[in-house]
Amino acid sequence: MKPRIGLTLRVSESSVYLPRVYVKTILEFGGIPFLFSDISSEEDVNRLVDSIDGLLIPGGGDIHPSFYGERPGGHLKGVYREKDFLDLTLVRKARSKGIPVLGICRGAQVINVAFGGTLYQHLKHRGVDHVQGLPYEYPIHEIRILEGSFLHKLVGKETLKVNSFHHQAVKELGEGLRAVAWAPDGVIEAIEGQGFLLGLQPHIEWLWAKEEAWKKVFRAFIEASVS
Repeated sequence: MKPRIGLTLRVSESSVYLPRVYVKTILEFGGIPFLFSDISSEEDVNRLVDSIDGLLIPGGGDIHPSFYGERPGGHLKGVYREKDFLDLTLVRKARSKGIPVLGICRGAQVINVAFGGTLYQHLKHRGVDHVQGLPYEYPIHEIRILEGSFLHKLVGKETLKVNSFHHQAVKELGEGLRAVAWAPDGVIEAIEGQGFLLGLQPHIEWLWAKEEAWKKVFRAFIEASVS
């Protein structure tokens, strides 16, 4: 049977939505996408988790800093506490039940905050452009991947070129997580935990069509969600 993959929708003042590339990616690698939004009770989140086999937290707006014990700075955008609650609770519940979790961009940050980590609220330019002007399909800088890490075993490479569309990043790691990839300026580009718990800062949903390494990540995620 094809695994059911939960994805949370992005939020604006007037709508909920998700870039189609996420849905197409899940379908391409053999999953069935289930889209969630505006769930505000833990009881309902538990029901959602019981209905899925894997969880993908996509990119999107910033997480409210109150969720990691800080006051808001002056550069926050796209902040919705209801979505933060849903994403963070889904990650914790999914991991408590052994459900594979993949986070992309904001999703990687959600994973970190869900387990007590913190974020840089706004990255200062340190020689690497983390908000590129080119389209998503174009990688602009390399990342270095920790040898022997779960991510390294999946992609089979120690360096990869990635795209970059984020002004926030992991600062202090959450409990049970470790950093496994870095940009040239030291910004953490990937984190992982026990089982299939993987957060990737680059938008790999746009890169797998031209890079076999990212196909391996999605294949492994879907396969882990089947078992």
